[in-house]
Amino acid sequence: MEVPNPKTAVESNRQAWNDSARHHQDSPDWQILLSDVVQAEFCCLDDTLHSLLDVDGKDVIQLGCNNGRESLSLFALGARSVVGVD
Repeated sequence: MEVPNPKTAVESNRQAWNDSARHHQDSPDWQILLSDVVQAEFCCLDDTLHSLLDVDGKDVIQLGCNNGRESLSLFALGARSVVGVD
């Protein structure tokens, strides 16, 4: 099995994300999300997660962050820093 070139893989991933962004950028749902995430208290986590997560003052990593809205929500819950990896 041939090992893929890391630079090719990264560029392919970048192109896929850019294509996805172009597809979603004009959708009404995306525009609502963009206006919501700029609010300091933005949180899209459901009530159960909101009540169970104790991230206040902690450094957090979110795996599979997609568009980052959950990562931003962790800041609203008091996380000191958040790194999202997708």
